[in-house]
Amino acid sequence: MLDAGVGPCIYEETLYHVAAQSRHGQPIAIMHRDPLILQSLTHFMGQGHIISGSINFGSQVGLSRFTVLVGGLPEFDFEVEVFPSKMDYKLDYADMMAEISSFLTALALEYLRSTYHLGRAVKAPEPYDIEWLILLRHVFRQLENALVRISRRPRRRLHREERFVGPERIHRVDSAVRRAVLQGKGRGAYQPTFWGYIHAQVPERRAVETLDTPEHRWLRNQLLDIRTHIASLTQAEKLLSRNPSAPLARQKAVLDELAMMEQRLVRLLKLEPLAQATGDPPVGFASLVLQNDDGYRQAYRACMALRLGLRMEGGPLQLSTKDISQLYEYWCYLAVVQLVGELLESHVDPKDLFRVSAKGLRVDLERGRTKKITLASGSSGQPNTEKRRITITYNPVHQSATGSQKPDVGLSLYIEGWETPFELILDAKYRLDDSPAYIADNGTPGPPVDAVNALHRYRDAILSGKPPHDRRVIFGAALFPWRDTASTTSYMTNRFYRSLTSIGIGALPFLPGQKDYVIGWLREIIDQSGWLLADKIQDHVILRERHLRSMAAQPVLILPLRGGEKELHLLESLRSISLPLRRLGPRRLAVSQIAFYLPGNGDRPGAITHEAKVLDIKIDASDQMTGAISGNVKIQHQHQEPTPGPLVSYILDSIRPLARPLPLSGGLGSFRWASTVSLKRAATAEELWLETEQEWALYDELKKAGATVDLKPLQASVINPYDIKGRAELIVADRRVRYEGLAGFRIADGTGAGVVYKGNVSAVLRELGL
Repeated sequence: MLDAGVGPCIYEETLYHVAAQSRHGQPIAIMHRDPLILQSLTHFMGQGHIISGSINFGSQVGLSRFTVLVGGLPEFDFEVEVFPSKMDYKLDYADMMAEISSFLTALALEYLRSTYHLGRAVKAPEPYDIEWLILLRHVFRQLENALVRISRRPRRRLHREERFVGPERIHRVDSAVRRAVLQGKGRGAYQPTFWGYIHAQVPERRAVETLDTPEHRWLRNQLLDIRTHIASLTQAEKLLSRNPSAPLARQKAVLDELAMMEQRLVRLLKLEPLAQATGDPPVGFASLVLQNDDGYRQAYRACMALRLGLRMEGGPLQLSTKDISQLYEYWCYLAVVQLVGELLESHVDPKDLFRVSAKGLRVDLERGRTKKITLASGSSGQPNTEKRRITITYNPVHQSATGSQKPDVGLSLYIEGWETPFELILDAKYRLDDSPAYIADNGTPGPPVDAVNALHRYRDAILSGKPPHDRRVIFGAALFPWRDTASTTSYMTNRFYRSLTSIGIGALPFLPGQKDYVIGWLREIIDQSGWLLADKIQDHVILRERHLRSMAAQPVLILPLRGGEKELHLLESLRSISLPLRRLGPRRLAVSQIAFYLPGNGDRPGAITHEAKVLDIKIDASDQMTGAISGNVKIQHQHQEPTPGPLVSYILDSIRPLARPLPLSGGLGSFRWASTVSLKRAATAEELWLETEQEWALYDELKKAGATVDLKPLQASVINPYDIKGRAELIVADRRVRYEGLAGFRIADGTGAGVVYKGNVSAVLRELGL
């Protein structure tokens, strides 16, 4: 036998078998407010005195009250407490509910579920319908009893109303009666009296008692408003009940409760004090009767309570909540937004966090891209630090050729200098596998393998909208409820923790008491340069090799136009330019693009402002003109003396302005070389020497580490597409670093001695002590 005050531990998502038998053969039944919890209970073999079946609370957590009826009468109540099976009840679950409620209590509430938590009423600017109805259900009996007491001992008031009576029945001849007689007012034939001829009946204002008081009018209007509100909620619930995915038994129970409340309101409105009240109370009405008299005071407080909101902080109210799996998803989104705001040192306004969708008695986060929050990094005071901002979306919808993809949380990281954002997806999974076989394979408990593998599908299916449909997602993490303890192995040994670093797909534990892993992961992503993040994108090996080679193997010839915009307009019309072959050096026949420098004037400095792709290259050995000639910038026209020696002619595509002009404070006296990469990324003239992605990755990381970096150009030689080398020497203190292609990074001291080679940027940073 169990102790009367202590029962067994009940957990969510667990099947429990229940059986009850009456001792004296009387019919027995078990009642619960939620009909779904009892749907599998039946009487054993048709015998009414035995009932049995199974109960599963699903994802519900909290208190649950049952009533046992014997012979149709309540015998006793018993209450059980359902505990979460994947998180600590008193710590993680309570903290999760507190954090959600701090933003919006109604987000966690449901009107009818199998469990409840204790809460209280508080002042709120705009309570939601579900809060209003929960409060109404709580105060309805109090309101009903108060109105019945009022009907038994109502407060009346004297009301002077005009009546026509015979002169002999006038109680008191006052000024109003005399004035009516003198003015000839009245009804019936004239008859002689002491005052002369008057009507058989004259008007008299006599004081009578009435129940049509301002207090009763106010109470009646409150009940009418409640009835209208219930009718609108009933209509909304009926529309929702047409959804086949909704549990019909629970919907019917809600509609039955609403109908019962409306019927009781109709009976209350027929009480004599309310039935005789007509119209509205006076404007600015205030009454001590409502606040002090018995019955009136209780009814007034019950009506005013409906204007409050709810808080889950313990109290007399029974508040049902959403399934814990749904609450965990909401909490993950809200917690991630807060963490990103802290990491970016950006203020998070709770009003911007979400937009709710209120349908009848349901308040949910609105899904999709209708509500996004953007957080930007604060100024760090370091001129070389890349500015970044992150846009966070709850349940974004990505359309793909194979259907819609809907991860729980989407993050778009925008880094200065990069046009395309780095996309991350997070999937909240309230699922935990702690079986011995799982731990043997993965190291620690964690999410089911299929939950992690779903992230691969997201990364492959979420593509850019236009061909060639490139991937947009670089990282995907499943968030699940688990925490490290002194008795468990660190999650850092888990396979999915390591895979998140190696291939960008994995899982992280996330609870109110276990945020360290997610914080560290987000901080690492936010602090990394765009180049290092780009290196972690999982491309096909052939595509990645082709991209790296093509970008760095595309030389860009930068030409100054001394004639300024006039010379530029001439080139736009000719679409070709001829230059002396011998002056251009070994890269002259590999030019993929030409950029143009326009000299400055009083309003703006000189800058590289336009570019054009090279469509074709021709060699003219006859010393004849084939188009416009630029001999060290100055274009020579047909009537001018031709430039001696063979010419190289570049056939140009349309000339386009650069997305970001590159000012050159020192001007440009002659041509110079760059690459597609350096022209796109450079912010100074010296940075044009950084022609490869590897050089840029190292350069960005050195700046982020706070190192002072000087750049020294090397000779612009012919590019070997199979072994692309850098053209800049990066000088950090007394160390000189250059990228040597397949050999890696060459590091030497100022004298050229002490040469070492490192294969990647991280190894170079360690060698430099950064």
